[in-house]
Amino acid sequence: MNQANKLAGDGYLTGCSSLDEFRQLAESLGKVTLESDIRISVHKAFASGADAVPPHGDGPDARYIALYCVQQQVPPIPITLINARSALKDLSPKCIRFLQKSRFRRGGQEFHILTVYKDSFCLYYAPWLVNDRKIVEQETFQEFVRFVSRMIREKSFETLWTPGEFVIFDNYRFLHARQTLVLDSPRHLVRLWLN
Repeated sequence: MNQANKLAGDGYLTGCSSLDEFRQLAESLGKVTLESDIRISVHKAFASGADAVPPHGDGPDARYIALYCVQQQVPPIPITLINARSALKDLSPKCIRFLQKSRFRRGGQEFHILTVYKDSFCLYYAPWLVNDRKIVEQETFQEFVRFVSRMIREKSFETLWTPGEFVIFDNYRFLHARQTLVLDSPRHLVRLWLN
């Protein structure tokens, strides 16, 4: 099975390569719309800080997320991928409508938590961005939180990785998370957004 078919079928792929080979593979799967280094800083929060990062999606601008491990702390901290593909089937129609209408602001733009496309959907959920009490205190939103918790228990897996390993996953299908890192963690990832 070629890499594009595996990504389309399973929703993710892993492997080991040089950074240049990783970039070539990513470019063969889609257009790179963002490249960023992710390093840990004790002065930053969320993905750039050492604290655990709860389940989240990177937003509708990235269909696929490609992460390459340049450097890792010992013992290595895995990335957890949470398969949320069943959201439209498992959530009540009321909850789906609520998530489609619920918006939050980031960088001067407004985003919906759930956007449904013809053949797929995108859950743009980041707990640190969705902090409007009118949203988070609603029972329909709590149904979504319970769904994510259930998916973590039932449909998630961790990928432990060392330098040279990568994971590429469907951002519309998977949320991702990680555990707490040590404060002076040398962890360094290269992240690519693909469309």
